[in-house]
Amino acid sequence: MSTSRSTFRTAEPDLTKLLEAVGIERRHTTHGFRRTFNNLARQVTTGEVVRAMTGHVTEAMTEHYSHVEASEKKAAVESVIAAIEKAGEEKVEGLVEGCAQDAKTAGEGILVTSRNH
Repeated sequence: MSTSRSTFRTAEPDLTKLLEAVGIERRHTTHGFRRTFNNLARQVTTGEVVRAMTGHVTEAMTEHYSHVEASEKKAAVESVIAAIEKAGEEKVEGLVEGCAQDAKTAGEGILVTSRNH
């Protein structure tokens, strides 16, 4: 199936009807649909797949037609915070284990010393 401009223009009346049927009254263009598709596909698959589907040759072009949603930024921040918390918990656990080992070693030294006297 050809994806030429004439094909998209031929489909536009059907797209308009579809949008009206679902209650979307905003202005729309086939270019806007292409941009939206690019951005949604970017969120769920690799750049290579997106480029194959959109016909973009370069990663820069795919990025040009993408926008990062607030929800994506929020998810990224939450992931960073979780990673920091996990690293902190692991470090605290390591310190506690180290202190416990030091205390055990120190206690053994005291017992050995007291036996020698």
